[in-house]
Amino acid sequence: MPHIAFHAHLPPLVFEDGILVWDRIGPKQGAREMTTGVAVFGPGKGVKRHYHNCEETVTIIAGRAYCEVGGQRYLLMPYDTSFIEAGVPHRFLNASASEPMVMVFSYSRADVTRTIVPDEDGTL
Repeated sequence: MPHIAFHAHLPPLVFEDGILVWDRIGPKQGAREMTTGVAVFGPGKGVKRHYHNCEETVTIIAGRAYCEVGGQRYLLMPYDTSFIEAGVPHRFLNASASEPMVMVFSYSRADVTRTIVPDEDGTL
């Protein structure tokens, strides 16, 4: 059955300190093979290094983001998109100390898992 996710009707979830997430489409909306959402990162905020049990794409909508994956740090601008395979550790950070960053994320499964792993220097 089709489903429309109206932003004004969706409450945000506090994902990590300074990061809000709006789940858009997933199992609650009837999706069997995908999950999507929007995240807003406050200035200088980032998620912990982690991996998923499925493929992930992230498109930056506003602001600038760092994507750390495969021992590299990439600067992403609006409409730049990343693709990360299942099981690959990565993290996203807001590249600005003064402006928010907005991303749209999509996963190739409805039952997405997120496993935190140490940074390359060994810290969580």
